[in-house]
Amino acid sequence: SPPPRSRIKLARAAPGPGIVGAIFPLLLNAAFARNGAAQSASTLSALIDRARLVAGTDSFTVLMQGKPVGWQRHSRRALSDGWEIRDAVSLGAGMQESIVLLDGTGHERSLRQTGSMRNKPMAIALDFAPHARGLSVRGTADTPTNPNGALRVDTVVAAGTVDDNALTPLLAAVPWQHDTDVQVPVLALSLIHI
Repeated sequence: SPPPRSRIKLARAAPGPGIVGAIFPLLLNAAFARNGAAQSASTLSALIDRARLVAGTDSFTVLMQGKPVGWQRHSRRALSDGWEIRDAVSLGAGMQESIVLLDGTGHERSLRQTGSMRNKPMAIALDFAPHARGLSVRGTADTPTNPNGALRVDTVVAAGTVDDNALTPLLAAVPWQHDTDVQVPVLALSLIHI
């Protein structure tokens, strides 16, 4: 039989309680199971190898049929109390720039995102804080996917939930093994809809 492979599983999950109005953020499920032993999704920051989370910039060109159609650039900068992760993406008619602040343990503190999607402006401003029931997420999300304009976000999500803008840099800092299985709850606010 073929050897197991590392993989990330993404699936839609039901929204949690405490979401203001009719906001239903898309939760993509992704926790780590090493050698068949599942671990709690809240252990993502514990799995990060701090030596792999280094200052620097990575960039990619998106090709379609061999022709450039966009790009993405991630940069990481150490702060005295954590990390600043900047991300810029241009693809087709969309452009976004994000700034994610992480504390020293790899937990997200804030997200500020601006740009355009479908040629319409977008802006997301969120703050994250520990909560007795998980992780408090507060702020606003104004995306073209919501025809009613900006939404106020004031909710509690499961401990270990990661904003989609912080996911790629955090996954890159995990010491992957051939059979590593990832399942982390991901909050994708750019996909909010009513």
